[in-house]
Amino acid sequence: MPQGKKFVQILVSLSISSLLLAHVGDSSAFGAASFPRIPNVKEPAAERADIEQSYRFVGEHPEVARYVPCFCACSRTKNHKSIDDCFVQRRHTDGVVAKWNSHAAECSICVTVALQARDLYLASYDTPAIRAAVEKDLAPKFRYHTDTPPPPEANTR
Repeated sequence: MPQGKKFVQILVSLSISSLLLAHVGDSSAFGAASFPRIPNVKEPAAERADIEQSYRFVGEHPEVARYVPCFCACSRTKNHKSIDDCFVQRRHTDGVVAKWNSHAAECSICVTVALQARDLYLASYDTPAIRAAVEKDLAPKFRYHTDTPPPPEANTR
């Protein structure tokens, strides 16, 4: 086999392998080896990138997510207390996500809340300020509100 043809075959094989690995859905989509796969759902609530970003934020920042309310009906139907419950079914004792909750991937309200909290976090807001801004903006727009505990007064950033 000519050298050039073999080189092209190797490149094609590597490209295909890279694509397959990128779509396995493991934690590499987050850049953190400790995350489980994000749930795949029949009717996603948003673009895949937005769903992944919202899951990543909630997974990496329980110190924020546990104090940010959700505004969908999950407080009534699933006994959720915050957006952390919408995204995370269980965490290990060290706080790392052990299992995701698929609810958020199917709920545009949950994704919206998480992305807004993430944007505020990236803008250097602390947890109480994130909570206040999310409530001010989203609470008037929705009928439901989780019974979320208030964040600690100290800067939790």
